[in-house]
Amino acid sequence: MPARERRVPAAAGAALLAAGALGAGGVFGLGHFGLGAMAGVAVLLAALPVTAVLQPTPQPPSRRRATALVPTPAPLVDDLRARVEELEEHREAATLALREAHRLAAMALAKTLALHDPVTGSHIERLPGYTRLLTAELARHPRYRRTLLPALLEVLPQASTLHDVGKLGIPEQILRKSGRLTVQEYAIMKRHTTAGGRTLQELAYRSPQNLFLAVGREVALYHHERWDGRGYPFGLHGTQIPLVARIVAVADVYDALTSERPYKGAYSHDTARRVIVADAGAHFDPDVVEAFLSCEAAFVGVSERLSPVAQAAPAAERAQVANA
Repeated sequence: MPARERRVPAAAGAALLAAGALGAGGVFGLGHFGLGAMAGVAVLLAALPVTAVLQPTPQPPSRRRATALVPTPAPLVDDLRARVEELEEHREAATLALREAHRLAAMALAKTLALHDPVTGSHIERLPGYTRLLTAELARHPRYRRTLLPALLEVLPQASTLHDVGKLGIPEQILRKSGRLTVQEYAIMKRHTTAGGRTLQELAYRSPQNLFLAVGREVALYHHERWDGRGYPFGLHGTQIPLVARIVAVADVYDALTSERPYKGAYSHDTARRVIVADAGAHFDPDVVEAFLSCEAAFVGVSERLSPVAQAAPAAERAQVANA
């Protein structure tokens, strides 16, 4: 037998293991039984072939076959991509439709106000034109280039029509009164800012990404604040007042001055200009007044084109043609 294949009979190894265990237990007591057992194990291992001790136990061959990774076929990838793009288009279309629905709801409120307050009808047609002129002029100013971005330039003129939507809650006898309002009537009239802001806030809550409603809310709520802090409803001053409301404030007052109201006649452009310039830094943001002066000729054009007299002329011409 080779030297590395020394063998001790298994029975002898077992006997040695038992002897070691018993001997250790008899001499040292049961507490040291493990020491004797370890000695027996050592003798048994010594009796095994060296190769049996050193070689690892052979493992059975695996029955699982490796799965090769292959690229997804190009047509399948293209089909999935097209499907994702289609779903994204549907989502965007649904979002745009919802925003448009909320915009139309707000516009419907403004048009309804025209029936409630006869002054409002032509007013909300001219106001976007004035607002667009002021916004475009201010967008060239270094201080406002990063604020008046293209999206806001597009939305603000439309949203300006919502500035008086809260007047739907004001009694008609106050809106149509030809004389000066009493203190109590004026207090009621001032509520249109908070009423309009609250109404548009409810709509904006249902359409949180709708810039038109968000801007309309700020315009309705703050367009009667004054630069010097003596406005309403909150007495804000300076840049505490949102820029969109400071812009619409000038456009609103200009149109109020140059158009007929139940309590006054229409003033000329020059008179309106003097009033606005005199109130720069008091009622109005000086930067917005400066923008107004830069485009006042265009203001006159909007006023003449959309004045009740100018709008009535084509109607009269059409009536003459129809009767001819």
